[in-house]
Amino acid sequence: MSRESVVFVIGGSGYLGVELTKKLKLDFDRVVSTYNSNPFADGIKFNLLDYDDHKILIDIANDYEEINVLFLATSKKSSLIYTLAPKSLSESFDINIVAPHNLIKSFLPQMIKKKYGRVIFFSSTKAVRGDVGVSAYAASKASLDGYSRVFSKEHSKYNITSNLISLGYFDGPLWDEIPLEKRKILLNEVPSKKLGDISDIYPIILGVIKSEYTSGSNIHIDGGI
Repeated sequence: MSRESVVFVIGGSGYLGVELTKKLKLDFDRVVSTYNSNPFADGIKFNLLDYDDHKILIDIANDYEEINVLFLATSKKSSLIYTLAPKSLSESFDINIVAPHNLIKSFLPQMIKKKYGRVIFFSSTKAVRGDVGVSAYAASKASLDGYSRVFSKEHSKYNITSNLISLGYFDGPLWDEIPLEKRKILLNEVPSKKLGDISDIYPIILGVIKSEYTSGSNIHIDGGI
């Protein structure tokens, strides 16, 4: 008998989250996509920093044997280091690593009991390589990379994996908002001179979820930047 699976898409209101949710619904028994301030059809309002909200997702997870969690929610505050306020730095760490940690802790008892868990965090190539104005984002995502690797080692014996996916430049509304000249410069960084799209991401996500051996990795989907 097949085991029923649920996928939680945390921070699914953006273009990537919406498109991933559509595809995930074709392959899994249930997909729960959350939003904080941007409502969308079938989305569940969820504040990652409000730990009372975690119970909403945990109650849903109770009904499924396989729990998969994708973390798309992120803070991308931009500021030069010289002008970066301590509060902005703290907020980036709160959203990008502290809140995910607390939500994962809420899911862990069930994952351990059911001997199954898949956790996929999302970052970007810019966090790995660094760029002007992204010190808070880069620092918090670098911490998340280390966190994911440790998490994978601590929980592999329970068939729980943790991976980080680092994305490059992708076609979508956010790309269209970038001034044309800047887009030309960014696209020139990609060896193929092409943007990625959802079809480049989804097979990787599906493969990571299905694999018991892919864990502790930082998987780059960025066209070779």
